[in-house]
Order: sequence, then structure tokens, then C-alpha cells
Amino acid sequence: DFVINKDLLVTASEHIKDENIKGKVNVYSSISKELMQSYDLDYIPQKVSFIDDGRMILILGFNKARESFLTKIDLKTKEVLLQKSLGADVLSARTFAFNRDESLLLVSSLESKLITVIDLKNLELLKKIETETVYDKLIAL
Repeated sequence: DFVINKDLLVTASEHIKDENIKGKVNVYSSISKELMQSYDLDYIPQKVSFIDDGRMILILGFNKARESFLTKIDLKTKEVLLQKSLGADVLSARTFAFNRDESLLLVSSLESKLITVIDLKNLELLKKIETETVYDKLIAL
């Protein structure tokens, strides 16, 4: 379960059948506990975060072929705005952080000491940064 703001609760589940992965993300009202919307994904959702003060959610996950995906959903219109494959090297991402001034998403990986910088508007990969920084300091970003 992922609480994305005080009014919304997001749950994620997966169903693997005949080599196909289907993930499901459900958005509930935290107040009434009613299901507001469900989204089906072709990958296993691993992390959910919110941007724009909870109006949009961002989902990170991967499929059986070990490709990583990001999906951006507008909770007001209930539309999936974008879905992008980020390749396999983001699979070990442990956290994200936002640089709101530049509208960037940082996905940091403990094993490779890699930070992936992604444009939040179009989910395009901007750059990858190799770092020797202590992981705890990356989380503080």
C-alpha cells in the first residue's frame, strides 16, 4: 500500500499468468475507503510517488524481461498521461527524489552507484551520473 497524500491511498498488485505480467494500481479515497479508479499495467509496480501536490502519481516498476517502466497518471482526469521504458539499468532503483525547480526525477541505484535524471514533463532520460556519494546522502536529496 502507498499513501500518496492524506486524501488518497494507492495499492499495487500483480498477477503473473502464462508468462504475462499484469500489474494493477488502485486509487482509494482515504476518507471514504471507496475505490476511485483502477489502472492495469503490463509490469509489476514497485514504487509510487506523487507530483504536483498529489494531482499526479508516478509509478515505477519492471516486467519479466527486466525492463523498467515509469507511468504518469493524472488523478483529476483519471488518464494515463505517459508511459516510458527506461531500460534494465534502472531496475535496482531504491528511491526517487524530485528537484522541483528543474522538474527532474532522480532515481538512485545502490548497486551501481548510478543516479538517473529524468525530465518529469515527458519522462525522457536526461542523463546518468556515476557517483561515489554515500547512499544516505542521496536519500536526503
